[in-house]
Amino acid sequence: MRTSPTRLEPQLARVRDARPGSARATRAPARARRGRRPRDEAGFWLVIGRSTPAADEPPRARFLADAGSIATAMASCVDADHPDVTLVSVGGGASWQPRAPSEARARPGRVKRVPADHEVLVELIRSAATLRPPGTDDAHLLDGVLERVFAAEPLRFWRFMATLQSALPPGSGVAIRGSAVEGESYRTGKAFDAAGPGTSDVDLVLLGDEVMGAWQPDAFYLAGVNTWPLDDDHRWIAPTLDPVRTELQALVGRPVAIQAMARWFLDLRSTVQGTRYVLIDG
Repeated sequence: MRTSPTRLEPQLARVRDARPGSARATRAPARARRGRRPRDEAGFWLVIGRSTPAADEPPRARFLADAGSIATAMASCVDADHPDVTLVSVGGGASWQPRAPSEARARPGRVKRVPADHEVLVELIRSAATLRPPGTDDAHLLDGVLERVFAAEPLRFWRFMATLQSALPPGSGVAIRGSAVEGESYRTGKAFDAAGPGTSDVDLVLLGDEVMGAWQPDAFYLAGVNTWPLDDDHRWIAPTLDPVRTELQALVGRPVAIQAMARWFLDLRSTVQGTRYVLIDG
């Protein structure tokens, strides 16, 4: 069930209250507890809301990690006609903290601020993924993705999503599928990274007609429905997206493959194959 930004308020309150040692906090993995603290000067923001005032448009979650993207997104989202928009500021030191636009400052409660604690970030990412509440199957699957692909470091996931979304047309959806989600290959049954650290790829699916237009006309299995995977061997099929794919590979230290699919086809494929996916935004 989708959760509106208004209904997300209790979850934001919960992540603000979560601290190491509290009953609500999830114990951080040992790797994250041993001295790996988020950089204090980093600024990470999450914009939750509708990109247009249309009541039938589902809320979106946009991860941001640079001043330009943050300013642009806040200026476009925080508007009198968008009463459900919530801006979440994560961490960020006093040396770099972008100011919320005047519309947000004039509305108490529009901007939420949360600390960059490991437990808080994991809870917030769970809540933001398709705006579903923590504790759902999607949240459980996302935990596995964070562990396998991002070494249980939520800020690496945040940077990954911010980098990807910055290169996509507005309204594009993002899903993660494959062994990063299931923990094993659908085709071979081998465990994720069975051949060694960083050997298994991250399978991303992009949703939306506009982003599907980035693929060459002859790079479709079925026109308008399912593209070939963009990977190191097929860089030419979506040349405008290959630079960001290469950047994502550097961020996670493993191959990244990207396809575009119609949402109904992604659901059909998931049902037929018995494989699951995590919808990050869509």
